[in-house]
Amino acid sequence: MRVNQYVIVADACVLMPMPVADTLLRLAEEPEFYSIRWSQEILAEVERNLVASFLIDPAKAARRINVMKESFPEAMVDGYRDIANIMTNDAKDRHVLAAAVRCGPTQSLATTRNTSLSRYYSRTESSV
Repeated sequence: MRVNQYVIVADACVLMPMPVADTLLRLAEEPEFYSIRWSQEILAEVERNLVASFLIDPAKAARRINVMKESFPEAMVDGYRDIANIMTNDAKDRHVLAAAVRCGPTQSLATTRNTSLSRYYSRTESSV
C-alpha cells in the first residue's frame, strides 16, 4: 500500500448517508485518490446516528462500522483529545478538528465552516 499525499478526515455527516459514504470510501481504496482518516469518536457518532436518525438496525450499523475499520485499518486517528479543548470551533466539532490537526490532513470533510483550521493550515475549505 502506498502512502497518499492527500489526506482527509471524514466527519460523521459524510459517513452516514450511504451514497456519500460509499463514494468517499471507494475513492480511498486502491489506487487511492486520497487517504481517509477518522476517529473512534467519529465512528461512534456514525453508529449512534445510523440507528437513531436513519433507523438502521443496531447490528447492521455495528457491522458497517466494523467493515470500515477492517477495510481501512490505517484510518484511525488517536492522540487528539489533548488538543481538542484548545480548538475554537463549535464545541460539538472540536474532536473532528483536533483529529484533523493531529493527523495533518490536506482536507477535512465536514458541513461546518471552520476558521480554526487557519491556525494550522494556510488553505482551508469547507463543504458549506
